[in-house]
Amino acid sequence: TDPSTTKRAPSSGAFLPVCLSAAGRAMTKNGHEAPPHKKKMARNHSLVVEHYNIDTTSFKMRPDPMLHYDKNLARDVHDIFNLVVLIPVVALNLANWGPLPSSARADLALADLVPALWRGTYFMQFWWTTFAYFVADAIFVLAYPRCVRSPSVIIKHHLATLGYIFLPLWYREAEWIMGSCMIVEINTWLLIARRFFNRAGDKPFFSIGVPFTKSLRIKLISVFFYLTWLSIRILGYPLLLFPIYQHFTLRTAKTGSRLNVIAVGLGFHLVFITLNFKWTVDLVRSKIRPRRSRFEKGL
Repeated sequence: TDPSTTKRAPSSGAFLPVCLSAAGRAMTKNGHEAPPHKKKMARNHSLVVEHYNIDTTSFKMRPDPMLHYDKNLARDVHDIFNLVVLIPVVALNLANWGPLPSSARADLALADLVPALWRGTYFMQFWWTTFAYFVADAIFVLAYPRCVRSPSVIIKHHLATLGYIFLPLWYREAEWIMGSCMIVEINTWLLIARRFFNRAGDKPFFSIGVPFTKSLRIKLISVFFYLTWLSIRILGYPLLLFPIYQHFTLRTAKTGSRLNVIAVGLGFHLVFITLNFKWTVDLVRSKIRPRRSRFEKGL
């Protein structure tokens, strides 16, 4: 018999990988383990992945937490645009607030305190600057989706915000609601600044080889980022529900219907609270690094 034409049985060394591969496919097919790409997609649409070096499969922060600089001109232009344009947005917003008037009661409740601090002197300038910023940023992301890691999240957020800011145009007594919610752009600016001013991914606390001024700048931006995330996104937005809901009840009593313009604002605000909660959970989860197994640690 010609040996070249004889079919040989697979050896045990070749047979084992075939079995393991088949078993792996069977487990996946039977639902015991989700495909890796589906795991990645489940957490890929998050604000956190925009600014941290995240393993999108496990959603854990990698050993080097900061995103390193890569040659992405669209992203750099987008970051610079946000860092520049958000300054007048925030400044005009703050210019519309002031101290309590002398006629205000000293025992004002929270629901009355926030509207009482609003002056609205430069509201239309603030509104048009905000409107132009979100429209321009949405157009930029649509034209150059590579400028962000999750363009669909940014577009949906901007569309929801644009819908929200039309509320005070229909009902001018709700100007303070827009002003209160737009305070969050301070945190957005710090979020972008953390990456842009540390494109090398240096450690944020006085590492060897990093200049003192750079370490100090990175640390200050990081500290204020977390402080504003806590005070605005986690505490501020839920607390704003009280004055907004009180305004909703007053509007309902005046119009005789719960389907009024403040009800729309209340719905939008609940959406933003939910998003902030989700992003906070993502941020916390990304900080919990996976434990190394005993095989990775070595014997």
